[in-house]
Amino acid sequence: MKRSIKLFNGIRSRFVVMFLLIVIIVTLLMGTVLSINMSNYYDKQFTDAMERVFTDDFIYQAERDLEQTSDPVGGLDRRLGAYTPQLGIDSYCNYFILDAETGEVLEASDMKKSNQVSNTTVMLQALNGQKATDANADYMEFAAPIGDYIVYIYDSKEETKAVLNEVFRLILQSVLIGIGFSLILSFFLSKNITKPITALTKRATAFAGG
Repeated sequence: MKRSIKLFNGIRSRFVVMFLLIVIIVTLLMGTVLSINMSNYYDKQFTDAMERVFTDDFIYQAERDLEQTSDPVGGLDRRLGAYTPQLGIDSYCNYFILDAETGEVLEASDMKKSNQVSNTTVMLQALNGQKATDANADYMEFAAPIGDYIVYIYDSKEETKAVLNEVFRLILQSVLIGIGFSLILSFFLSKNITKPITALTKRATAFAGG
């Protein structure tokens, strides 16, 4: 009889552990998929915004204006400033106007962030006369040649990272809450599953004992 009790207690323990593992794995998988999808969404938002603003017509008009003004850098700065909402310019995302020959930063939405400008693949492509964009885990960037200048946009993704950290925190809370609920639920479920087996074993033992 003691053997039977140990056996069914073992079955119940295994059932509880298995149920816990399923809850944890499913929650973590859902959280991972959600985080990846959110990151991809922000990357696509940035890329789409750059494509919507820096069309061939936009660049053509900007280059014509540069030829007709005595202050080309100021004119280009004002033009970019007018598109601040569309470009998502804020404390995390800034634009820079560089000299296409020297790479010197001439103007920016925030000159204090000039250290964000570096010789990345995107920048090198712009220096070769091509528009380019890139979005990775650490930052998003875009560069386009306009006349004798390069417009460079850099997003540090700090806002995106803050959102993803909050999502991760909520996922962790969900896992802990899920563990608590699953412990209670799995205990009652395992009890209901093993109870009929225990009763049947008792009857079989009693029958065998005559």
